Amino acid sequence: MWVRAALLFVCLLQLVACAEDFYKLLGIDKQASKSDIKRAYRSLSKKFHPDKNPGDETAKQKFVEIAAAYEALSDTETRQIYDKYGHEGLQQHAQGGGHQQHHDPFDLFSRFFGGGGGGGFGGHGERRGPDMEVRIAVPLRDFYNGKKTEFHLEKQQICDECDGTGASDKQLDVCGECHGHGVVIRKHMLAPGIFQQMQVRCDHCGGQGKIIKHKCTVCDGSRVVRKVNEFTLDIEKGAPVGHRIRYENDADESPDWVAGDLIVTLHEKEPDLDVDNELKVDGTFFRRRGDDLYWKETLGLREAWMGGWTRNVTHLDGHVVQLSRPRGKVVQSGTVETVKDEGMPIWDEDGDSVYHKTKFGKLFIEYTVVLPDQMEKGMEKDFWALWEKWRMKKGVDLGKDSGRPVKPAVKDELFLDPLGHVYITFSGMRDVFVVFWLTNRDPPSPIRSTAARAYMLYPTLRILALTAGVIASARALEQDHFDTPIHPEWLDGHMPTGTAGDGKIQKDIPSYVLEYAPLVHLAEDEIHWPSVMDEHLVHTKPSVDFKPVPKGEQHPTLWDLGDLNRHDGGLHLYLQSRDDVMTSPAWMLSAHNMPVPPPAAPEGNETDSAAPKGEGKRGEKRKKISKIGGRSPAPVVLTVVDKGDGVILAFWFYFYSYNLGNSVFGVGFGDHVGDWEHSVMKFRNGVPETMFISQHTGGRTYTFGVMEKYGKRPVIYSAKGSHALYATPGIQAYILPFAILHDTTSHGPLWDPALNVMSYHYTSPEDQSDLGAKFVSEPSTSASVTDFTPGILTPSLQNPNAPTSWFYYAGCWGDKGYPSNDPRQYQAPIIGERKFVDGPFGPRFKSIGRADVCIQKGPCEVSTTIAPRLWLLDWLYNWAWVCGGFLALVVVGIAGYTVGRHVKWGHTMLVRIRNGKGGKKVLEDVERSPLLSEATSEAEDGAEPSVVALGVEGGRAVTYGTINATVVEGATDRVG
Repeated sequence: MWVRAALLFVCLLQLVACAEDFYKLLGIDKQASKSDIKRAYRSLSKKFHPDKNPGDETAKQKFVEIAAAYEALSDTETRQIYDKYGHEGLQQHAQGGGHQQHHDPFDLFSRFFGGGGGGGFGGHGERRGPDMEVRIAVPLRDFYNGKKTEFHLEKQQICDECDGTGASDKQLDVCGECHGHGVVIRKHMLAPGIFQQMQVRCDHCGGQGKIIKHKCTVCDGSRVVRKVNEFTLDIEKGAPVGHRIRYENDADESPDWVAGDLIVTLHEKEPDLDVDNELKVDGTFFRRRGDDLYWKETLGLREAWMGGWTRNVTHLDGHVVQLSRPRGKVVQSGTVETVKDEGMPIWDEDGDSVYHKTKFGKLFIEYTVVLPDQMEKGMEKDFWALWEKWRMKKGVDLGKDSGRPVKPAVKDELFLDPLGHVYITFSGMRDVFVVFWLTNRDPPSPIRSTAARAYMLYPTLRILALTAGVIASARALEQDHFDTPIHPEWLDGHMPTGTAGDGKIQKDIPSYVLEYAPLVHLAEDEIHWPSVMDEHLVHTKPSVDFKPVPKGEQHPTLWDLGDLNRHDGGLHLYLQSRDDVMTSPAWMLSAHNMPVPPPAAPEGNETDSAAPKGEGKRGEKRKKISKIGGRSPAPVVLTVVDKGDGVILAFWFYFYSYNLGNSVFGVGFGDHVGDWEHSVMKFRNGVPETMFISQHTGGRTYTFGVMEKYGKRPVIYSAKGSHALYATPGIQAYILPFAILHDTTSHGPLWDPALNVMSYHYTSPEDQSDLGAKFVSEPSTSASVTDFTPGILTPSLQNPNAPTSWFYYAGCWGDKGYPSNDPRQYQAPIIGERKFVDGPFGPRFKSIGRADVCIQKGPCEVSTTIAPRLWLLDWLYNWAWVCGGFLALVVVGIAGYTVGRHVKWGHTMLVRIRNGKGGKKVLEDVERSPLLSEATSEAEDGAEPSVVALGVEGGRAVTYGTINATVVEGATDRVG
């Protein structure tokens, strides 16, 4: 020790000789507080510690000088002497027997950091404290440009007031029990005259050997306090996601250990969409993968097809990347362009960016082509005329491989046989429909080949089912037939390409959609309140025919619910309740989701985004009403569909976990788990025009002006139990006369859907609604590829990370109707309805691609009054359809009997042939089909199979006639 003391004394003499100011040495001013002095010493001593700078004598000398400066300034007495007399005063004070201040700098460091050499200073073997790890979100633009920023962190520090002693006077007294040893000797008598001595920890001092008489008033004797510290974060250009930055000895401090390291891990921050960023360089539209960046560029039809455009993309540092295509250069949707040296700066593995060397990754541009929703008739006519002229001249086909030359189109051919004539048009852009009539055979398996696809039709049953469908429209009541696709077996239900992952084209929800958001009065005596979809999924299990799907195939979240479509059950999947519905579990009642009204709003005028520029405010003065719309924890789904020409359809979907059916003469029926209701508002150039509200099997549409309003917002009423929506409160009769069957609405809790909403945009290339939709399009080359593609659902910028998979789920959102042997099930007399029916399909099947606000096909009937329809007219209207269906059945039956006298009635199979590869290919597919081979085998058995061509889609009608198998085979050779 005397050697070190002598060394320190020599250093002190050198300091005096150099006359270096202690304050400058620590980088502080003369008014610095004790905390400032300690903070400076903490930072500099770690920086210049010899263990951290091996072999560096300058650093070692600096370490000693810093220790001496801290010792002099941390003590009040010596600091006063230094401030008054400088270095010489300190020297005379030490020589005169004053308070000794010159400790070994290594001991001082150990004492200051609570143990020894500190983290990374391994020469002294002191116990090291735990490391502290934190994650910090960094915007993508900061990863690209690099940045120095500050962050704050609360951590444990040694108390400055008592220097980590826990005593107010900084003095610890020796324990009187253990005399400073921390342990005491205890004797235990094992037997008379036999004792055992044991060394145990001293309970009086807790094994410390010292005790505190007067606790520190700041740390209350704990020796440590929690404080917020500021750190500088240096983000290097191109640093990878997950990069770790280590701050040595900046973890939690304690007198009992050397502080560990603070480790900061960088991860990418989600874009802040609320921040106004005109340059759009906050990473919102860029995605990073390693050293590469990805960008999605959207083109219109003209740009994609004809070229001749230039686009500027603002990069993350503000410079512009120019994209262009010369005139006549076609861009296919999904094309990816690579731009070199426009990706992320390539970060060196040693931790140094090579930004200054201009080395960058790649920028990948993916092009998406957005087609118009519809084409004007005049434009369509001119387009096809021009295309036909070009096609016949050049021999090209507007098919999947557009622009690729093919053989000239085969013209119409006449095929003769001994029994009659059949005209089949082989045009490159037309479809051929052929019906095979089979006699005395069981229905064969459907054909699934490259150019042909067949579906079983049973003539008599088909007619009966069609008529029964009309009858069911009047009797389905709670079974919304708009929920059910006409041909569910044609739907695969998989999520379409481009609906998930990075790069979605996200847009804001127009402000006027929320300004005119509907307010919903729930029923006063309602017991089944709005529900949360996530909670619904937790309490249900995907099932097929009441059998749960394998555990590994269940996807009970909104983020992967659509994956269930790949299950063998397909559209036959049901989200079966895990609880008995008869017990009315809490999640079905959803009482916790009852809307809670906020404080009443003051009177005043509302702003109106639809007002002319400069007007500012417009409309009636907002009335101070007794009930203001409340927020429900159950979110509403808002889906905006842009129909073009300034027309917007805003769909508001309301979800309930249970639908309580109505009753007739006290007999209840139509209950089902899961319930989707919706309202639709049509805007033209931001001004509301009409509003549709769903009611059981349909709904009604009103002009916006006649709707009841609170302020400017329309008010609708939800019926008790069924949740059907109406424009007025009261008794709402439907279907049956004399209001035998009715809904009840009232001024119950007022629900404001706009306060909790999941918002989306929905786009589709054409109207693909449920009724009359063109489900079958281009025949696929694989049976596993769907022929129906729903539109694309994209989260809005208000909630960019909202899930979309749930929307593509093709199954039912509730139980399958229980079988008749289930004790809970019964069938109501007279009306024939059952107590429990199937759960509904989701919003995807609510005709979201409808052409207008009305859900019905054909002209949109808009009411100019909210007065309810006369129940008698409704009753007559519905039953007129029933009678018409029976009349159609009689007429078709007579026709069938007449035809049956000449053609033997049997099973029927409809084959739709997409003639995109010439007539020869069509006949080859027909010839190879298992249907034709079965017909040939029948012919060999003496039966008389035949083929009847009923018509040609897009061409003229064909003559009624027959072709047998041998004639078809011969005709194939003549077509080539």
